[in-house]
Amino acid sequence: MDSLKTKRVGDTSDIVLQKLLEAIVNRSFAPGEPIRETQLAKDWGVSRTPVREAVRSAAAMGLMEIRHNQRPLVKDFSQRDLVKLTDVRAVIELLAFDSSIDMLVGSKKVKKLLDISIKLQNFGPDDPFTEKALELDTNLHRLWVDSCENQFIVLAFESLWTFIRILQRAAANDLNRAVIALSEHIAILQAIHKGDIHAARKLLDEHLRSSTPILQELLKEKKEPPK
Repeated sequence: MDSLKTKRVGDTSDIVLQKLLEAIVNRSFAPGEPIRETQLAKDWGVSRTPVREAVRSAAAMGLMEIRHNQRPLVKDFSQRDLVKLTDVRAVIELLAFDSSIDMLVGSKKVKKLLDISIKLQNFGPDDPFTEKALELDTNLHRLWVDSCENQFIVLAFESLWTFIRILQRAAANDLNRAVIALSEHIAILQAIHKGDIHAARKLLDEHLRSSTPILQELLKEKKEPPK
């Protein structure tokens, strides 16, 4: 009976953690904003225990800060953090790219993503461009990670995934950056499709690093209080 109860609490904690991560990714909680665990428990229809466990898990992931005798808060991205994240992400993705490129050249997966990307370029004012761009960005960067057949690369990438999603959301919500990113995605996919591995790798590296200053500005704007 006790084991069943523990399992249910654990399952609830996992669900609450996913809700908390989604709220952080979607910027429902502003960086530096204190979190009221009792209010979250009420809003999500759970006891305070799974909320507390979810907050601890988010803190262990580096997404929240737990302070003594104070409410936990969502950690902020500093410009230095963003540069460090980009450096680590680039190492992981380029390693995944090198490990998977032979099976990706000429593959149906690459051709399908390329066709979708080109089609997305012709989006209309009523099209859900942001969500489609987010989905494409996710599928593109997971392409070589999921194809690399190296569990340690995958684990390393997964450990950064929530941080990456925060940056994806910030970039996709800026139409100019999203359009630029789409053109960069197309160039990478075209190079892979043609078998120009050197060009594709160089374009991927540039794509990952070129977004850093833009994202720094976007995240800075998010922090500024409305006038």
